Amino acid sequence: MTITPATMYWFTRLDNIHCFCNVLCLLFGLGIIIMIVATVATAADGCYDETNPHCRRNLKFLKKIWMTVCGFLLFGILGAIFVPTSKQMAMIYVVPQITESQVVKQDIPELYDLGVNALKDWLKQTKGGDNE
Repeated sequence: MTITPATMYWFTRLDNIHCFCNVLCLLFGLGIIIMIVATVATAADGCYDETNPHCRRNLKFLKKIWMTVCGFLLFGILGAIFVPTSKQMAMIYVVPQITESQVVKQDIPELYDLGVNALKDWLKQTKGGDNE
């Protein structure tokens, strides 16, 4: 297994990408709230008359904003869910290589058992969630 400089670079960037997706969720979640208020205000003005050109223009603009805000919110949610942190990616990338290593299994079985037990304990502590 070789870890290239590009791989190391992306390992270090994953936390920033994950954080960016969380910020997108927060900002565009607030945007959804603002859009709900704007939609209710438009409905309160009685501006759902398709024959009025002013109302039609406002409704088109409101629909475009809704689609944009919802798209960015969906992007942020998917990124927050599926982009791993640096520690998670290191586990995904390195742990299988270590556990499948014949050197570790045959030459140092105590270390192998200790590592597997430590990983199981850590997984029990986090219970599937990331505490960081």
